[in-house]
Amino acid sequence: MGVARKAAFGVAAGVALVALAEAARPRGGQARLIDWDEISTLAARRVRGQRLTRAARTKLEKGYQRMAAEVVPALLHTVGGEPAAPLPDFQALDRFAWLELNVGLMRRALEPLERSTVVSNSLLAQVGREGLSRYVALLLSFLSSRVLGQFDPQLLGREPVEHALYLVEPNVASWQAEEDLPGDDLRRWLILHELTHAWQFAAHPWLREHLNEELERLVALAVGAREGGKTPRSLSSLVALTVGMPSQLAAVRRMQATMSLVEGYGNLVMNLVGRRLLPGFGRLEAAYARRSRRRSGLEVLFWRLTGLELKLQQYRLGESFSRMIHDRHGMAVLNRAWESPDTLPRLEELRDPDRWYRRVVLGHGPGRLSVAPA
Repeated sequence: MGVARKAAFGVAAGVALVALAEAARPRGGQARLIDWDEISTLAARRVRGQRLTRAARTKLEKGYQRMAAEVVPALLHTVGGEPAAPLPDFQALDRFAWLELNVGLMRRALEPLERSTVVSNSLLAQVGREGLSRYVALLLSFLSSRVLGQFDPQLLGREPVEHALYLVEPNVASWQAEEDLPGDDLRRWLILHELTHAWQFAAHPWLREHLNEELERLVALAVGAREGGKTPRSLSSLVALTVGMPSQLAAVRRMQATMSLVEGYGNLVMNLVGRRLLPGFGRLEAAYARRSRRRSGLEVLFWRLTGLELKLQQYRLGESFSRMIHDRHGMAVLNRAWESPDTLPRLEELRDPDRWYRRVVLGHGPGRLSVAPA
């Protein structure tokens, strides 16, 4: 490298270091990790469609409840058990209402992390927060036009409420028109899936407690609650604290396995009951397969970059596990998974259902699930 080029390189490096130092310079006060108001505003700008009127929502919800009452007996007969608590009612959402609901859910989930983590205010912190806000807003606005239904298990200390089951009616109606699907059968099919989730939590109260404990453990690890009582004071120390910790990775893996089973079991029941109950089931199943395959190149890239593709793969893994255990051993054996945290399949068992069967049903192999201390 010539003298002139060395000098130019040295000047550029010096300028970069000065700029970085200026960006990281404390500017007084403390910075929020996430700006939820900004996320709501940015995401709402990207949402397309109209808001449902109160009259339209009321009419839709009456229809949802009628359909739910029609399918509940077949659902309970298939899963083989009455819930310990009443199943919640359905609510009709437009895309804006879905966005507001999920911003609220995410805000409550991350509130302990925000409250316990102090980040010094700086230009770097501001830029990082703005980048995170745009990323989350983009993700939520994309999903607002894709999600068909949702169940809210009321985690992190929230008490169960009357409405915890939702259909995003504009997305359901759009898919119905696009594929020329029978509307009532489509909604009964989606209602079956979400009602199965509601049954999972209502019939097994420990499941909600278990997920709460795992979420609380993740938050405690993220804020360094067990790291000598120290709380991270900067974005860099927070990242160092929350990435790659063995105990946290173990908790994430347990959460992934549990949610894969929750979703996979829901798909299994939706199809078992739907095949018997819905005249248009064949058309619905074919349309769902097309919907899963038909994505533009940009959509494929988005799903991969955001991790949504990995999440879908996990759910398919949960469905494959549920289907294999059900077909080989029956629903009663599959329902052994809902007995306790110890009987939930682990990630490696989702890939090898016989391994779960040997451990839980036959009593072979390692027994109690090892949980790292928070």
